[in-house]
Amino acid sequence: MVKEFLPHPLRTLQIRNGLTREDLEKIAATETVERSRTATIVVLRNGVIVQANREAEALLCSGDAIRSVRGQLATSSKSATQTLKARIRGAIDAASGKGGSAGGTVLIERDKRLPLTILVAPFRMPPASDAAAFQAAILFIRDPERIAPGSAALQSLFGLTPAEATIAIHLVRGGSVQKIAAHHNLSLNTVRTHLKNIFAKTGTSRQTEFVSLVMKTVALLASG
Repeated sequence: MVKEFLPHPLRTLQIRNGLTREDLEKIAATETVERSRTATIVVLRNGVIVQANREAEALLCSGDAIRSVRGQLATSSKSATQTLKARIRGAIDAASGKGGSAGGTVLIERDKRLPLTILVAPFRMPPASDAAAFQAAILFIRDPERIAPGSAALQSLFGLTPAEATIAIHLVRGGSVQKIAAHHNLSLNTVRTHLKNIFAKTGTSRQTEFVSLVMKTVALLASG
């Protein structure tokens, strides 16, 4: 994508900063992964973690459903762990040309909470890379309770007030009127008034419709 759409800016940056194209592509890739707000982990066949972005590190440190045990990826569910290991092996076999299953998906249940979902895919190094023989899988992990749009982005996109943006973030996270009111020590009528304004400004009429709209915007890529 970088090569196709940004050849001239890349060349300019190379000249100005003495960076190679590979350097710039790594920078762009890193920024893309961080902005995706998706926990991303690269693991070896035995589950050893070799790379994790900020979202993944936070998830691992919380020890919530997935964690690092002596440097190896583990889950809170025995069956999910077995499935995850099988997906990792399949992805690595596919990456090395052994005809594996190319990964797949895993769901990890959590008590009284929304589950984590994981997409396992082959981690392929460039053919000319010195690390071409490096065999690993890349995991993309989504925690629905950690996904939230940026407040400033919501205000800019839809003209929400700071208070409305705060309520909107709770809506995206699945919060109910009662939970939002209790969390912010507000009356139900106040929260409902904010909801009415949010729906009016976004052209939606209910929470599911509003959440669907926000999930399709760049607000999820913004922070703060």
